[in-house]
Amino acid sequence: MAQDVAKKGFYYGWLIVVVGMCLMGVVFSAVVSLLGIFTNPITTEPGGMLEGVDVSVFTVHTTLSGLTGMLAALFVGKLLQTYNTKLLMAAAAAITAVCFLAYSFASQVWHFYIISAIIGFASMFIIHIAVAILVTFWFGPKVRGKAMGIAMAGSGIGTMILNPLLAFINTTYGWRMSYRLLALLTAILVPLILAIVVKSPQMKGVEQLGAVEGGAAAQATAAKVGLTTSQALASPLFWVIFIAFFLFSLTSLIFMYNAYLYFYSIGFDPVTGASLMSIAALAVIFGKFILGAAIDKWGARMGSTFAITLLVLGLILIVGASKAPMLAYLAVAIFGLGNALATVAVPLIVGELFGNRDYGSLVGICNMGCSLGASMGALAGTLIFKATGSYVTMWIVTIILNVVMLLLMYLAYKVKPGVYAKVAAKEERLQAQA
Repeated sequence: MAQDVAKKGFYYGWLIVVVGMCLMGVVFSAVVSLLGIFTNPITTEPGGMLEGVDVSVFTVHTTLSGLTGMLAALFVGKLLQTYNTKLLMAAAAAITAVCFLAYSFASQVWHFYIISAIIGFASMFIIHIAVAILVTFWFGPKVRGKAMGIAMAGSGIGTMILNPLLAFINTTYGWRMSYRLLALLTAILVPLILAIVVKSPQMKGVEQLGAVEGGAAAQATAAKVGLTTSQALASPLFWVIFIAFFLFSLTSLIFMYNAYLYFYSIGFDPVTGASLMSIAALAVIFGKFILGAAIDKWGARMGSTFAITLLVLGLILIVGASKAPMLAYLAVAIFGLGNALATVAVPLIVGELFGNRDYGSLVGICNMGCSLGASMGALAGTLIFKATGSYVTMWIVTIILNVVMLLLMYLAYKVKPGVYAKVAAKEERLQAQA
């Protein structure tokens, strides 16, 4: 019935998806995907206050951003569900725009530390957690994967466009101008959020598209299925998948931060290196569409298995590029297809494992694992390289971590029935005692 209703006219939820694409394209790309492109220009600027600063010292600012993002993830889902979603997101976008502008005036390492701490916290209200919650509210299980894939594809589109653009601006006008462009683009998102964002289809007087049975009653029933936050946190299921989510983002950030530097080290010039990263970003776009559709058809576990397999294959080819540089083109394309995993699969896995009873809170808390991984990814890759003097060793470690996260994901699905049975038995005992 919901889909029949939607066919009578344009479904408003698709505008929510477009806003999600824009947020992911500008903010997620800038805060997560484009970190590496600023490191060399900032730390080697002739006469600049940061010239000669050790890269690992400068990289700490990305860790601080991830840590404050992790803190925000604890309650961002609950706040977005409870209070005015539109105003919270608009305020966060405005703060993020100011932070990008502040970066352009930074002259000391501690300036980057403070700004990154603020931007990591604020941006969490407008990127993947917020987008995932909105998509989940507006789209039912039949089309949720596709809608999530389209919305999250914005990060790939944004990275593909901004990578070469910012590389050009960095070399022509300086890195400060690049940050000012990001500030302008983020500021434009504020009126877009205010004009379009609506928390749920009920607030627009329409039914959810893709609901299993359709109608408000089905949605209300679905909301009662699954574990509460306290039940989830008390179970081994949560902690197994939390570690897997940590590895999702850790390995992704190791690639995104270090691949550009690696390609430069094996002989690619800066513009070609940026172009390789754009190929990876373009592949992510297609990967998110493919992964979203695959999850709709086969479920989040099988879709994620496919994505992780692509990640491992891409990393193997990246190792091979140290001997045959032309393999880099194929490597980034395959890795990019698999790199849709963290943003598309995580919110859908949360739904499959924990249900919808406390979805907003749990998807936020689970994204703490992603934020923690993101906060440590850039630094972890740098430290592995400094300890071994080899990017190849870093890639081999990353391959191993990908295999571990696949095993953890399967373990989570294996323990799920036992966790639910234990929770049900406990609830029955409490009802009997009452």
